[in-house]
Amino acid sequence: GIGSGGANLIARVLLRDKLEGPRLAEMSSYYSMANVGLISLAPLAGGYIQHFLGWRASFIFLVALAFLALIVSIFILPETNIHRHRDYLRPRIFKMSLHSLFSNQLYLIYAAFLFLAYGSMMAWITIGPVLLQNQFGFSPIQFGWIAALISICYFFGAFTNGRLVKRVGITRMLLI
Repeated sequence: GIGSGGANLIARVLLRDKLEGPRLAEMSSYYSMANVGLISLAPLAGGYIQHFLGWRASFIFLVALAFLALIVSIFILPETNIHRHRDYLRPRIFKMSLHSLFSNQLYLIYAAFLFLAYGSMMAWITIGPVLLQNQFGFSPIQFGWIAALISICYFFGAFTNGRLVKRVGITRMLLI
């Protein structure tokens, strides 16, 4: 949903502000496991909500969840950026930061891998329900269980990545 993208971004920023190096890579893998767990539960829970309460109930549930996330982020989450400064948003400094970022070859390689990984996951999330429900006739509940099964595979991949990144390093793990 709309709220999950923002929550995902905030969680990743919190990790980046608090951790670095191999520990950041390890915890990011574990965060991915939790994220996929929630992503897999969404179609499963949505299938049951739709089956018992109708499709409109899913939207009511998402609005309530987004409101709860807003309240938590406003009143509970602390500021974690120790380098916060107003000058970062000035056009000249912002332009210099972007130039520095996009001229860094290692950043561009990592970003390309991330783009491909999330792009493929978002493609499945977008087209999976349509294919399995409309083309193959699965019910929303059946689709939810199929999504959960697929997510278990991703979950174990993220777990393995979290364990291996400590042993072989970030760059070598990307090459693997």
